[in-house]
Amino acid sequence: MKVNCSGWALTRTPGHVDVREKYVDTGHATADECADAMRAPKVALLFHTQAGMPHAPLWQEWLASIAGIKRVTCLSVSWWCDVLPLDSIRDEACRIQPHTDMVTLSRVCLLDPSIPAHRRQHLFSLYLHNSPDHPGFPPGHIFHQTEIPGRVPNFLGHQPRTVAVKRLLEVALWEPLNQRFVVLSEATIPIYPPQAVYRQLLSETFSRINACNLEEIPHATVMQSHDRMEARWQPGLARFGISQDKWRRHSKQLSLTRAHSWLVALDDHIINAFENLCELLTDLPPGTCFSDEHYISTLLAYHSQDPHTDCLGLVANSSWGLSHPAGLPVHPDTAADPLTPQPSSQITVDLLVNMRRPRMHCMSEVAIQSAARTFGTFLDAYAPGRVQFDARALHFECPLFGESFDAATAPQLLKVMTSPDGIDTLQIFPKPAAPAVASHAGMGGMSPAHSGRHPARRHDE
Repeated sequence: MKVNCSGWALTRTPGHVDVREKYVDTGHATADECADAMRAPKVALLFHTQAGMPHAPLWQEWLASIAGIKRVTCLSVSWWCDVLPLDSIRDEACRIQPHTDMVTLSRVCLLDPSIPAHRRQHLFSLYLHNSPDHPGFPPGHIFHQTEIPGRVPNFLGHQPRTVAVKRLLEVALWEPLNQRFVVLSEATIPIYPPQAVYRQLLSETFSRINACNLEEIPHATVMQSHDRMEARWQPGLARFGISQDKWRRHSKQLSLTRAHSWLVALDDHIINAFENLCELLTDLPPGTCFSDEHYISTLLAYHSQDPHTDCLGLVANSSWGLSHPAGLPVHPDTAADPLTPQPSSQITVDLLVNMRRPRMHCMSEVAIQSAARTFGTFLDAYAPGRVQFDARALHFECPLFGESFDAATAPQLLKVMTSPDGIDTLQIFPKPAAPAVASHAGMGGMSPAHSGRHPARRHDE
């Protein structure tokens, strides 16, 4: 591991394993010189879709809002001295190993403003798997050139969808800066600002996936305890080493650490078991085996990684305001009429706020304000005392995304989130920039408008 300017450990590819031995040409190495110069970790967003991306305009606005924004410790010449724990080590390290100079960083990080804003962000990587015959996205589109090679038809059953997610992980692991891997869908939307999502995921040491045997946990709710759906386990799995007590079930939206992503990418044994038992046997009762709901969590349990997951896996809230009395989202299998689309008129600011808080201790406002103070632009590096680091983060039971928003909801969602009330309340997008002020003339004439930050969002006043 190597500590980078963000203060988090950068987990590298295992020395004895190279995914390129298996996939020689992905053509998907991320050319982000700025992030590479800072050794700044990234969050990989892996979109597994059935067709297009109806919420592409929303994702584009979301990523554009962090153009040029970086972790503030990456902007300080003395960042190395700030993150070392002991005075004796700190003094020696600061003497012999200074951080990359600001001139070098400014050369690779102050990108041409004519480049689309969503291309000038350094916190997230995008990867997309859709049908191999999809025509692709035009230049300028946020998902242009994000489609991974070697895509598989993913609409014929649960196993092809599982293989598609595995393929996404295999390609995303090529980028050593990717440290968290979040599996989403075309129906997923952000419900937090990107800074809050980024900091939350990188501050978590576990994967957001339920790979635990919740029947062994005293405080688990009844709904959670039956979430494994043991009836789906097949005796034939035992010959692959998957005993019934290792059978797990998880949401299709999940977040994995780099170590857990490697377990999935390099696995041939467990996925072979699912292929043989879930796809090749035609005499199983309908609804018996769904690999896309069981494979990854069962694989982690097989490798005894249960303690390194959060035992819940609530990455995205798909409840649309409906919830279990214990605060858990209603599963589509138990909803009154799960196949009936919700009308777009139900999408309001209040609905999106409530989706952030399925449990009472999800203090979203505190987390958003805290995250905003830990990011800045290069202008912020020259403002001593501007940054106040605050380690507050959301609980793992707080979802970071919304789910089950079909294409028909896209216009209403974008309208609500970018409305004045949506901007003020949700804080997903920054407020409109104020006119340039003279006090910034000494810094190259740049104003808050150029930095992408509104004076109301500053915390140095």
